Amino acid sequence: MTHIPGGLGNGVNAVFAVQSNARRRRSRRGTASVEMAMVAPFLVLALFGIVEFGLMFSNLMQLNNVTREGARVACVGARPSEIVARMMGSAGRLDPQLLTITMQYRELNGGYWTSWMTIGDDGTRNTATPGSQIRIRTEYQHELIIGGLFGRFGDEGNTNMKTLRSSAVMRRE
Repeated sequence: MTHIPGGLGNGVNAVFAVQSNARRRRSRRGTASVEMAMVAPFLVLALFGIVEFGLMFSNLMQLNNVTREGARVACVGARPSEIVARMMGSAGRLDPQLLTITMQYRELNGGYWTSWMTIGDDGTRNTATPGSQIRIRTEYQHELIIGGLFGRFGDEGNTNMKTLRSSAVMRRE
């Protein structure tokens, strides 16, 4: 046995040191599990938040694309049924049942814009006159995948849905 300075001799301090290290390791054994149990709910919440935001952002980008496509088709004079068909064709994974489309136009009259009027169908083209502004507005009811967890971000009265909106204005050619 080695002698430890300031000790009792005959290695008694070395035995105590080994025993106290083993005791410390045993007392810390569950620390990582407790820390993980405390942090895990926040990590899971952050993970679901990232997934939910990613899906919502993807739907918004798709909605913007659908709206722009509708305005582009409307500004060349397509009939309302053709505009809707083209928009639905570019909707991708958006559910058409959850999509609301509003098609309007306004004309420049004496230096002032008239109020927005609904685009009609004259049999061959839409009723917006050349030079007028065409506005396509869309709303999409995005279903929250975890409504109970993120319900406070949903629409008032329906915590499982979030309304996404898009609008595009183009000049009628």
